[in-house]
Amino acid sequence: MVDEPSYELSFSLRHVAAVLDGSRASLRALSVLKDFAQRYGSRITVIYQGSDDEFLALVKESMSKAGITYTVEKPSDLLEFIRIKAPDLLVLPLEGRTGAEALEAAGPILSALAYTESSILVLRY
Repeated sequence: MVDEPSYELSFSLRHVAAVLDGSRASLRALSVLKDFAQRYGSRITVIYQGSDDEFLALVKESMSKAGITYTVEKPSDLLEFIRIKAPDLLVLPLEGRTGAEALEAAGPILSALAYTESSILVLRY
C-alpha cells in the first residue's frame, strides 16, 4: 500500500467503491480495486448486491493476500447509499451484453449517473 499519494490522480480518487454481485465480472473487477488501493492508496468499499457468502470469502481472501484494507456494505437502497457516501469513483462491472439486454443492464448505471456526483467507471467484460 502507498504511504502517501504519489500521483496526481490519487488526490482525486481517495475513496473507490464498487458494486459487486458475485458474477464473473465482479470477480474480475477485484483486480481493478486492488490496483487502485496499491497504486494510489485509495480506500476501498465493496458494495455487495448478492447473496453468495462464498463470493465474499473470495473477496476477503483476495484482498487480505494483497494486504488491502477494505469495507463491505450491503445497503438496502443502493442509490441512496451512493449519494450519502459519495465515493470519488464508483466502479460498475458489466458483463458483455448487447442490444436491449445491454440497455436493461445499464439501468443502474444510468440511475447512478443521474443521482450521484461520483465519477463512474464501467468495466465491460
